[in-house]
Amino acid sequence: MKFSRKLKYWIKRKKYTAPEGYYRNAYEFINNYPENKLIQLIAPETVSFNEPKFYKEEDTLKIIPIDEVTYPEDFVLILKNGRVWGEEGIVITPDNKLIADKISYADMENHRAYYNYKIPKTQYIKGNVAIIASVWATGYYHWFIDIIPRLHLLNKSEIKIDKYIINSLERDFQLKFLNLFDIDKEKLIFINDKTHIHAENLIVPSLNGTCGNPAPWIFRFYKEKFNIQPDAKFPEKIYISRENVAQRKIVNENELISMLSKKGFVKIKPEDYSIIDQFKIFASAKTIISAHGAALSNIIFSHQNTKLIEIYHPDYMNLIYYKMSQINKLDYHYFIAQNAGDKQEQNMYVDLDVLEKAL
Repeated sequence: MKFSRKLKYWIKRKKYTAPEGYYRNAYEFINNYPENKLIQLIAPETVSFNEPKFYKEEDTLKIIPIDEVTYPEDFVLILKNGRVWGEEGIVITPDNKLIADKISYADMENHRAYYNYKIPKTQYIKGNVAIIASVWATGYYHWFIDIIPRLHLLNKSEIKIDKYIINSLERDFQLKFLNLFDIDKEKLIFINDKTHIHAENLIVPSLNGTCGNPAPWIFRFYKEKFNIQPDAKFPEKIYISRENVAQRKIVNENELISMLSKKGFVKIKPEDYSIIDQFKIFASAKTIISAHGAALSNIIFSHQNTKLIEIYHPDYMNLIYYKMSQINKLDYHYFIAQNAGDKQEQNMYVDLDVLEKAL
């Protein structure tokens, strides 16, 4: 059955069945259906890494050094009669399959889409419909690092976009970020669990880098876009507080802040500042101390040799900010705290004597 016959078959049905399988990547799809198009925009790039520094002898092997990371190329895929389904913006090809690498971070082997038997009827939209939505959109890191950079790829492709498919705006920072870019709000389509869009041309910018490994080009993109410079009104030594979040709090934070303040550190709660001022705070700091958390995404604007001390819970060591610090050539250190609660909360107790000696 040729592609055109398959396509007519799926469109004629109007009610779709659950997706059946997936392509490993966009290239595999294009090889099967070359009438679609893939525009290569950003070449692969390799970054050499330095070994992370640590403060306790027993933490020596907690982070295995990485020699280098190669970040794959980024692109825009044009899917004729592509579809988008659900609140996470699942991309479905005209032959009713998903696409894995660079299009979605989901587990394609066991994706929930395969087992959903109540797929909504489609809403057909003419023209070029771009998807910038992705999973975990309510998280600051994912909005800042995964979703917004897709706008740059669309601009770079020079494709005229008629509509943008985007996650619903549930957090204040999501709208604040969008307001920093010239997007006509009338062109936005907010998705939910009942969304099922059939686009004449679905424009799909790739997710940069790989999951947890943001690509070097997004650092350049943000720096060129905003030209953030150090600002003397912000401190050079900062401690990022997580007192208003649900996880990974430092239970002896008051004592920690008391010790740090004597050494010139200033407590910062990022949520108290505008997006641009958060960028400036990180651009101005020469030393940053923080428990692992999304606010550290702002190290994109930190300058070379800025000292970053990241505090980890012993049961959760996500190396995102170690990797980001290497792209930006920061002086990265890690400190493993002690468990101070249940595993779900991941609250921590910091040994002040050990940390003070490290400073």
